[in-house]
Amino acid sequence: MSRLNKSEFRQLAQSRREATSDRAGKSRAIWQFLRERFLSTKPTWVCCYVDITSEVITQPYLQDLFLAKSETGPFAPDPLIPKLAIPYCLPQHLNLFHLQDWSELATSKWGLQEPATHLRAGKRIIEPQQIDIFLIPGLAFDHHGNRLGYGKGYYDKLLGQRRRDSLAIALAFQEQIFSDVPHQPEYDVPMDYIVTESGILDCQRHRHSAAAEEPATRDLA
Repeated sequence: MSRLNKSEFRQLAQSRREATSDRAGKSRAIWQFLRERFLSTKPTWVCCYVDITSEVITQPYLQDLFLAKSETGPFAPDPLIPKLAIPYCLPQHLNLFHLQDWSELATSKWGLQEPATHLRAGKRIIEPQQIDIFLIPGLAFDHHGNRLGYGKGYYDKLLGQRRRDSLAIALAFQEQIFSDVPHQPEYDVPMDYIVTESGILDCQRHRHSAAAEEPATRDLA
């Protein structure tokens, strides 16, 4: 599997994700794990993608969990609800937008749900250093947290700016987990955790275990 180049691996992973059955039920299980383990810690800021095509579903959960409900009057931040930042594409990188209402999203020319252009200004633009938890999409992952994305490197650039104490958490179906994903350590940012419908993978622990085994392996050689 590892002998495939990134382009070939991307095609394989895309087909496996598209063939995943019961994406709604599996997404529901993923969000249950996510709520119990990570969102219960009361993060201040969560950054999450708006799902498209065959990605783990996020849209109904973002609306239910992060957007404060108000029967009357304007949006009023609730200190008990994390603030939600939505990424949107610029030519070379992602920016983050503080989403306060689902109606603020519009369909881009690429079919993405992104903040309306006229709203992208001032305090609505969020810096990556403000984010406590990043919820990340992708095509393929392995137990060490290596991620194969869509080929633009946007999320790697975004995560390269985050605080050291923030968490990068991938949302993925079990079909997207491989034994080894092609990656370039100098460019690709690994995930801290991966949440699937089967449970939570602690990628940091796997990396530490692998690093501890390396000297013994060299001694045997």
